Amino acid sequence: MIVFFILKYKQNTNISEKKSPTKNSYPLVFFIVVCQYIYMKCPICGSKGLKTTNSRPTQSGNQTWRRKQCPKCHSSITTYEKADLSWLNIKDNTGASMQTYKKAALYKSLIDSLDSNELHEIDVDNLIDSIEQKIVSMHKTVINKNELIKIVLSTLKPISLKAYIKYLTSHSSLHNKRELNSLIKDI
Repeated sequence: MIVFFILKYKQNTNISEKKSPTKNSYPLVFFIVVCQYIYMKCPICGSKGLKTTNSRPTQSGNQTWRRKQCPKCHSSITTYEKADLSWLNIKDNTGASMQTYKKAALYKSLIDSLDSNELHEIDVDNLIDSIEQKIVSMHKTVINKNELIKIVLSTLKPISLKAYIKYLTSHSSLHNKRELNSLIKDI
């Protein structure tokens, strides 16, 4: 069945078009549809071929909730599927180099921006999920580093102005205090 979807998709797209090697050939939605047909082992009895009985997006919209049932032992399990952003490349501001997106680097930069008091109040994982959801909604495989910084700042601003300013000062290319003060005044 997966082969049918891939062949059908290839027939509906113009493969003769020249595409840059950084662009994905298949959209994210296509992979989400195909994922429900990938066979998974039952964690209880080990048999293959769990059947998906129910599937829907989660409340935040960045994960897919699936209820699966084993045909052999009839046990039910729940899975949460989320897009892996390993396909995303971050282009340097100069455009000379590109790096693969790393969730751990984003996590560390957010932890560094938040105070210890704020760390207890703010769920950093949900913050990263909302940032990644904004990135995926851009439908790009390559984004500029400044675009990523703007997305993080727009997500941080309503949560913590202190973290917003700290992130801004550590990740923007400001040349003097006057530029920083003008950006802070805009807040």
